[in-house]
Amino acid sequence: DPARLGRGARDAVSRRGGRSRWKWWRSCPNMWLVRRLLLVLLLAGVLPGQRPSSAAPLLGVNFHGPIDQGVVMALEALGARIVRTEVGFNNVFPEPGRPSFGGFDRTVAGLRAGRRELIVLLTYSPLWASRQTAARYGYPTDPKMVQSYFVPPDRLSAWADYVRAVARRYRPVLYYELWNEANGRWFLPQGVSTPPQVRREILARYYVPMLEVTRQVLRKEDPGARLIGPGAVNDVKGEFLLDLVRAGAGPLLDGVSIHVYPDPDRPFSSFLYWWRRQEEVLREVRALSGRTLPVVVSEIGLERARPGRTDLEADFFRLALPRILRFPGVDAIAVHCLVDGGPGGGRFGLSDRGRPLPSGSALATVASLIGAGPVRPVPDLRMRLARRVAGEVVDGACLEVGTESDRRWVLVLTRGFGGWSPPPAGALEPTRITVRLPAPAARAWEVGPDGARRSLRCTRSDRGWALTIDMPAVKEDRAWPVRVMVLGR
Repeated sequence: DPARLGRGARDAVSRRGGRSRWKWWRSCPNMWLVRRLLLVLLLAGVLPGQRPSSAAPLLGVNFHGPIDQGVVMALEALGARIVRTEVGFNNVFPEPGRPSFGGFDRTVAGLRAGRRELIVLLTYSPLWASRQTAARYGYPTDPKMVQSYFVPPDRLSAWADYVRAVARRYRPVLYYELWNEANGRWFLPQGVSTPPQVRREILARYYVPMLEVTRQVLRKEDPGARLIGPGAVNDVKGEFLLDLVRAGAGPLLDGVSIHVYPDPDRPFSSFLYWWRRQEEVLREVRALSGRTLPVVVSEIGLERARPGRTDLEADFFRLALPRILRFPGVDAIAVHCLVDGGPGGGRFGLSDRGRPLPSGSALATVASLIGAGPVRPVPDLRMRLARRVAGEVVDGACLEVGTESDRRWVLVLTRGFGGWSPPPAGALEPTRITVRLPAPAARAWEVGPDGARRSLRCTRSDRGWALTIDMPAVKEDRAWPVRVMVLGR
């Protein structure tokens, strides 16, 4: 609604075209037919570009760069159903004037092959559109650091032109994400160390007006798209996300996007610690905004920072992805990233020359287990340990997957050392865990990182069905055992 926008935002939206499009809408001779079609779609619960609420969460990857046959092969092998890619303001409009899409066209066309959905990242400013902001708040602008790209634009009309050009070029898009890791140095002058008062001022002065303009442009150019943001990374205290909602972003967002990166030295314990607190923050965000905003994990990754177990990343994703999907309202997860290098660099790649690495095989395995049906979390698991020592953590997550005619349960278990303190002297000895099953299970099997199956045996008693699992010894945080099991009727 233009009446809700400030004067600058209204000018930016209406600068090109505005009312003339609505004249066509009113005068179209077959408008009665269009209206009936829209009514049918609305009653069916599906509008163009929207996914039905019963659809399974989309699992996929991040990819930023030139596309080739190896990338296409990797996407197929990983079973990626959604890809997040950057189409930056600084690249589309390096100078004022006509947009330049360079290699984006070929990349977007290749990523869309196989009916994949897209998350298009709208982010980063050219220097010409952000000089006033940089001067006002003292942003670093050393070209060697490329920090000028990380400054919010001070010209809303230029931002509107950019969003309009991208939407017209690549519509329909499922998600547009506004900015990358806006709670870090990619948006704030001092990153997470930015004083709270300055952070709130920048959110109110720049981010929320950018949301308003982006939403208005997308309503005209790609009305079926969903607008998500801010790509906050490890905001486990909620300082940034809650300030953002208080600044007025809640009604303007169609979903909250977050990034999840564990401590590479303690990937399992840090992930479980951080994710439990992230869940609390997301519940607060929903309560404060007054509605159940969907969640998109637009980045999650574990860097291969040092030599170690080759299947460490695989075990991490087998644990983390189902654990995240257990939180209600997660619409999509995009793992960072398809190949090594790219923006940010690092060894995060899931594939090498078109062939999945162990981490990529783990993503493909979880994607195949989720399938195309709805996913519902099973609230609590009742577990009994043969023995347990001080400081030991046993974590379990269970998902109900599929439809009434084809229903199964995906169960993930792990054990290790809790907290941040050094592990107890010695190792956690092998133990046996008995899990009371959420429903009768005539069949059970374990799924390895590569998707291989091994049959398991369920037992039945007067208390119901149960599964007994032997868990190996644990010596360090980077060696937590992860067991993924599937239960069927």
